[in-house]
Amino acid sequence: MAVETLKCRLCEAEYPAVATGSCAQCFGPLDPVYDWDSVARAVSRERIEAGPRSLWRYEPLLPVAAPPDAASGAGANRIGGLAFTFSNQADLLRAALEKAGADARAQADSVARGLGVRTKGVVSATVGSRPIPIGPRVQAMEMARAAPTPIEAGPETVSATLQVVYEIE
Repeated sequence: MAVETLKCRLCEAEYPAVATGSCAQCFGPLDPVYDWDSVARAVSRERIEAGPRSLWRYEPLLPVAAPPDAASGAGANRIGGLAFTFSNQADLLRAALEKAGADARAQADSVARGLGVRTKGVVSATVGSRPIPIGPRVQAMEMARAAPTPIEAGPETVSATLQVVYEIE
């Protein structure tokens, strides 16, 4: 895979090249950042033409690797369906909210100093969490039953949104 990292189109934050869907900071779309020298070595018209009759013929250009199962070999190119959850999801969400609260306070204090005022206290706080991005999602297909897709552990992200309004003095 020639993708080195994923970069947010809006805030330019960078992430490891694993499927996360959107930026954890601003929810912007993530674009793959390619190693173009690697792409030039791996891709040729002949290789693409000789590949499977599915989107996986373009695998060296895609930000994900092909799933190693019978369905993809038969030409399937849809991934989705099976969802995974964390056994300690509530604890992870609480930790994410604590970090978001500390970050919000630090940012509010920084802005207040720049404006020549001080934060006094919290007027309101609204908590909302977006769905936890869960790595690979695999839809069970009839043709895949003969060769199941292996599931491997990998990095996951827990994020939470916290909006805080501070009183100033």
